[in-house]
Amino acid sequence: EMKLDDVSKASWVARKLELMLKDPYVVMDWRELNHNLFTALTLQKVALLLFLPLIIIVAAFNMVAALTMMVFDKTKEIAIVRTMGATTGGVWGIFVAVGLTIGAVGTAVGLGLGLLLCEVVSRYGYPLDPKVYLIDRLPVQVNPSEVVLVGVITIVVCFFATLYPALKAAALRPVEGLRYE
Repeated sequence: EMKLDDVSKASWVARKLELMLKDPYVVMDWRELNHNLFTALTLQKVALLLFLPLIIIVAAFNMVAALTMMVFDKTKEIAIVRTMGATTGGVWGIFVAVGLTIGAVGTAVGLGLGLLLCEVVSRYGYPLDPKVYLIDRLPVQVNPSEVVLVGVITIVVCFFATLYPALKAAALRPVEGLRYE
């Protein structure tokens, strides 16, 4: 066993040692030694890349449904606001603001809980079987750019999710909302 100052050179050093030592010696660097762990982490990352957008899309459809129901429930109020002089752009802006507020709160809560979970796992550890992975706990590394990217993508999806209900509310004619009142 040997330690290097620069872990990125471990593969290169292992190959050099392997050429020097030849048979019957087998040289493995730390990545090869922990192959199961890195395979599991890669698989987890791929699964997250597949499932996270699906979760965001389902949440966006829920937002579309909730805002569309809000438009139908608030038809009378929208009509009254329109008869008082609100423009279609003003009504559209109200519903976009409501949708983005819901999306921003949901995104903040989700990111906050995710970061809290990462901190808990980092502080208290997630035990692994050292016989399988050769390490005793799961390492946690939070990449701020990935956190920001997830937040931005979620807000953009929320914005697009608000467009249909906002356009539906803006297109509502005051006469339709007050017809049965």
